[in-house]
Amino acid sequence: AAADAAYAAAAEEEARREQAQKRRKLLRDTLAPEPAVNSLVPCAPLRVRLPCGRLLSRRFAKTAIMAEVFAWLQSEEALAGVERWRLRPPLGISIEGELMPTDETLHELSFAAGATLMIHDLDA
Repeated sequence: AAADAAYAAAAEEEARREQAQKRRKLLRDTLAPEPAVNSLVPCAPLRVRLPCGRLLSRRFAKTAIMAEVFAWLQSEEALAGVERWRLRPPLGISIEGELMPTDETLHELSFAAGATLMIHDLDA
């Protein structure tokens, strides 16, 4: 009986991981393409420091909204083990509270090129 329970728990955990992986892939597939380095579109390259210290980076059009940034982060394998997190603004940006997946554009939020956002793990 104990072996059956352990097997069921392992199978449930594997199914949860597979579901999360499918969700990340779906999010990746819906992201707008990353603007090319030599693009004429005004870009806002962002960096995001993860709780483990790793740095993720991606270019967005300055007209991209914060919801797109959140979708990108939620699609990243590097955040797979972080269940609950908050995104903090870069130093020197006066934003009230935390960043949210809103319709505010990167331009409206005055993110400078190469701004570094921080992921805060709420369970750490």
